[in-house]
Amino acid sequence: MNDDQNDASSVSATPHVPDVLAGVRLGRVLGVGGMGRVYHGRHPILDIDVAIKVLHPERGDEDRFLTEARLAARVQHDRVVRILHAGIEEGCRFLILEYVDGRTLKQVVEERGRLPWREALHLALQAAEGLAAAHRLGIVHRDIKPSNFLLDGQGRVKLADLGVARSMLGSSDITAAGDVVGTVAYMAPEQVEDAPAVTPAADVYALGATLGYLLSGLTPQRLRKAGGLRQVQGDIPQTVAALVQRMMADEPWDRPSDGAAVVGELERLLGLGTASTAPVATTTERRFGGSRRRWLAAAAGVAALLLVGWSAVPRKPPSGGEAPAPAAAPPVEVWQSPPRAVFVLGEGLSAAARSGLERACVASGLPLIERQRIDDLVREQTLVVDGRVDPATATRLGRLIGGHIALFASAVEDRIEVRSVLIETGEIAASKLVPANEVEGAASSCLGTATGLLELHGRLSHQDGALLVSLGARHGLRAGDQLGLRASAAGPTLTTATVQTVEAQRAVVTLPAGAVPPPNALVIRPAR
Repeated sequence: MNDDQNDASSVSATPHVPDVLAGVRLGRVLGVGGMGRVYHGRHPILDIDVAIKVLHPERGDEDRFLTEARLAARVQHDRVVRILHAGIEEGCRFLILEYVDGRTLKQVVEERGRLPWREALHLALQAAEGLAAAHRLGIVHRDIKPSNFLLDGQGRVKLADLGVARSMLGSSDITAAGDVVGTVAYMAPEQVEDAPAVTPAADVYALGATLGYLLSGLTPQRLRKAGGLRQVQGDIPQTVAALVQRMMADEPWDRPSDGAAVVGELERLLGLGTASTAPVATTTERRFGGSRRRWLAAAAGVAALLLVGWSAVPRKPPSGGEAPAPAAAPPVEVWQSPPRAVFVLGEGLSAAARSGLERACVASGLPLIERQRIDDLVREQTLVVDGRVDPATATRLGRLIGGHIALFASAVEDRIEVRSVLIETGEIAASKLVPANEVEGAASSCLGTATGLLELHGRLSHQDGALLVSLGARHGLRAGDQLGLRASAAGPTLTTATVQTVEAQRAVVTLPAGAVPPPNALVIRPAR
């Protein structure tokens, strides 16, 4: 899925490639790169669009190809392009891949120029999540660059082209000593010297270079010649520039260790680390029969699960022999609300009812905290009291995991009671008692009420003649919402804006006729 060279030619331009591979007829060329050529196709059995990557004949032998395909197929994650099939027919080695209808991050920057820093960080966060999925399986990508990240029409980023990946576990070293794989412009220094020996820190270097490209529109070499991000774009926060600099450190032990570590860094910069261990009312404390220390331990346990990183990169101490002090968490902008996460708690529910609840959460646009994480914490901490999970439980749990809305459901005879609970206040926002086949609609209604009550803070900006706010569906924003505009955080609301269209992380708004937004306008919901 490489766009380094765009080619609109037909399959007939490459005579050695058959018209049909694995029953899929090859269509237009989507891209050409160092590993091979990618075609569009329609899978006749699955009835879905696919991408067929045909590798250049000189790219290694059959055993190596099969090893690479099996390695890449192990990575199953929403942020990674999936491999559906691999094979060798008529001397052609090919992969059938998930088709992503969108553009590469390289194309996005070529079309738009450098991106606003918050948008760039959100894209990099998704990219890091895909990279973290590979690193957790002991896989190093080795060709991270803007053209290997695809952005679909819903704003989702997917990591592509695991063709030169290698495993750090076992004996599947598929690259000969002396081979240089990857793209030199984005390659870590140690990868140039010894490609087979690289660790996830090499991918971190390349991801840092990719983030620098999103922020500046410049390749790594041009960015260095210009003196760095802050010299090129003075509006980029120092903390952001410092993270890019650390990710691109010459020595691997000076960088964040792997994709998961980068996810944590980016979440802190974006203000997404919202878990709180603050105690709730004493009566609630007694009801759960545990000390505050137990809850603090539980929060620490969750944090430990989230912060498990790659241990293969040696953390080399400085010359003095002492381990480096941990870096302080970068400050976040207080005014900007983080995305508002939702999670589901339920008891006595059928699989169909639980699926309906989760579909409603996904449809809302809010990030959904995965069920296994919730179930594990409930089980380990004995959160169910007297056989029931109540709103107080939901509030406590939400504070531990960083959720903002709990969608609570329980079976009551032949019906299901659905309630939405605001974690920050413990308030029950909405409640409905419905037949089991109406649970999804009830859940959507309760979520809509809850999101409308959440206070949101963001900023107003101008882009291509439109007014944008730095809030979107992931924050609980909806079309038709009214937002108040202020000149300062403590100032009065000067005018209101109406939300017209909503994307995942931003929205387009309009002002009343004749209204002029204040300079550097802040926005707030509810408008007041």
